[in-house]
Amino acid sequence: MHPRKSLPPALGTAFTVSAARTAGVGAKRLRSGDLDAPYYGVRSNATANASVWALCRAYATRMPRHQGFSHLTAVRLFGLPEPQRLHADSRLHVTAIAPHRPPRLVGVRGYSLSIERAREPGTLTLLDGVRVISALDTWCQMASQFTVDELVVLGDGLVRRARPLATIEALEGAATRYAGSRGARALAQALPLIRAGTDSPKETELRLAIVRSGLPEPEVNGTIYDEHGLAIARGDMLYRRYKVLVEYDGAHHQRLEQQYFNDVDRRDRLAEAEWRTIQVNKSHSGRRLEATLLALRRALVARGWTPGAE
Repeated sequence: MHPRKSLPPALGTAFTVSAARTAGVGAKRLRSGDLDAPYYGVRSNATANASVWALCRAYATRMPRHQGFSHLTAVRLFGLPEPQRLHADSRLHVTAIAPHRPPRLVGVRGYSLSIERAREPGTLTLLDGVRVISALDTWCQMASQFTVDELVVLGDGLVRRARPLATIEALEGAATRYAGSRGARALAQALPLIRAGTDSPKETELRLAIVRSGLPEPEVNGTIYDEHGLAIARGDMLYRRYKVLVEYDGAHHQRLEQQYFNDVDRRDRLAEAEWRTIQVNKSHSGRRLEATLLALRRALVARGWTPGAE
């Protein structure tokens, strides 16, 4: 068996068939088993589980300038939270700016965006060399596919505490631009529930459950001080007036030994400062979550909260 002929380095890891033929690569070489054909007219290095970035870079070799990755693909490229129910969707979602038509290609779901909205600065942007619809427009686009709660989680992800991608004011402006579009009502319902400074989707879901159970809305990621004004902790969701703290323990709290040690010391400091802490984790759902919300209600009442007073 003859060894496969090396491809010209200038082609990179993904390239169009036309570029390869121009570089002198024959048709037989382009059908070799070390190459995938993820999209019509495209070849890339063969891989069993291509990442969304690899797929996007492959499609980008044939993407015209009036297109950008959008919807669920943009959510993934920006590293934003997506519902578990959509994890199996492996298609690329691509938006074309009108009057150009949406792409029609196996493995790609195409959309169009009106030229009026596309004229907004930054609607099409480069993310690590890949052309993508802006994070704000992505949030608005997902209103046609996400529930209101999923839009709140996505919005919280945009205005998160660490490296936020947007502000509440920017979300408001984007929702105004999309008024009258499909999903506009869901955007309007989600917008007042979004809070800046959050850390995780699970915290957002827990906050929504707390408020919908009739309890007052907690402060998000507030700093807790002792009687001397020394910062002793930052709380996920806290009721400063009543010194009640709700903490969502993610998986990293159990996996990392040092994090566990730090949590023990932190709880001791909070207890010494007379804070009541209620812990929640992924096991809290259904009746167990209901029981936790009742425990939170009792803790608030014990610290002076009167139901209906806020």
